[in-house]
Amino acid sequence: MKRVLRLEISGSLEELEALDRQLEMLAHSCTAGAFDRPGFFLPWARAAVADGQRPACLCLYRGSELTGFLPVFFHCDRKALMAQRGRFPEFGSSPAFDLLLAPSEDEEETCALLVQALDQQNWLDLTFANLPEDSRLAQCLPLACQRQGFQVNSLPGLSYHMIDGLNDSATFLAQMKGRNRRNWKRKERHLRETCDIHHFTHETDYVSCLPMLRDVLENSWKFDDRMRGIGLPLYENQVLGTARDGTLGIWFACLKEKPLAFAFELADPRGGHHGYFMAYNAEYARFGAGGALAFMAILKSLDSGNPRYDLWSTRGHMSQLANCARATTVLEVRRRGALPRLRLAAAEQIRAVRHALQTVNPRPQA
Repeated sequence: MKRVLRLEISGSLEELEALDRQLEMLAHSCTAGAFDRPGFFLPWARAAVADGQRPACLCLYRGSELTGFLPVFFHCDRKALMAQRGRFPEFGSSPAFDLLLAPSEDEEETCALLVQALDQQNWLDLTFANLPEDSRLAQCLPLACQRQGFQVNSLPGLSYHMIDGLNDSATFLAQMKGRNRRNWKRKERHLRETCDIHHFTHETDYVSCLPMLRDVLENSWKFDDRMRGIGLPLYENQVLGTARDGTLGIWFACLKEKPLAFAFELADPRGGHHGYFMAYNAEYARFGAGGALAFMAILKSLDSGNPRYDLWSTRGHMSQLANCARATTVLEVRRRGALPRLRLAAAEQIRAVRHALQTVNPRPQA
């Protein structure tokens, strides 16, 4: 006899960390993507909590077995009269998290239960950004929310550069514009001639790269108090966590044992790779090492039989590497009623005023 499906809410970091092993088993059972596995997600959740966000993650159980998981975090928004607004956990921006669901569970039944649990929470609106159009969350949650009486908007999200449908690096290089191909090959050749290149995965001594990562970040333009207190522990823990997940890939360029830059990528268990995070020592910016390492990572991935590489970038120079784009969706769920409309209108007006002030009095350039 099938046990009753029940829902619990993990409302603290301690409760989330206690789910580590169960999340690992659930992710394995449903072939979850690299971002949704605990080695990546739990360090990200710690960073979000340190940044002032509160977890209220929805956990579905059959008996003691975790069969569903949706990461929801809340923050109080002064612009919206201190209303709670829900989203994925964020640190700077949010990766493409998704709803994890065991293959044995029915999507319609579980989504109805998830939405009923959400209805009992105290929030103004939910915004799930960067959802690939084929994600489970983008496909099954809107209808369940509408049935519960929420207002649902599915809006076009950002379009990210990606590489898809190419069999190997030779095919990839052949389809590039000649000028771009020569430029990127020159960057790669220069870096290989001047630096030692190191590639760490879960099958190598990945722990030895942690001092190198720390050295690059501490000398990066990105290094400030927030990076020191939250970002550095995040990326160090994600190296360890994604190695355990089996998804780690991190490339370093070193000049006489001095690490100049790294490019952090993730191998997707469903196929393909994801570009994740790059940093470089500001003193050695002239080497262009970060971009060259990303180029090497792409070539290696394609030659390993992975025809897809998500760059997760909208930057213009990265478009030279892409042959297509990853479309995403922004899913907005809003409560109905006069007070929610008032709070949302206040937030929108304050946002518009701030935007106008920034336009009239732009911030000085550093």
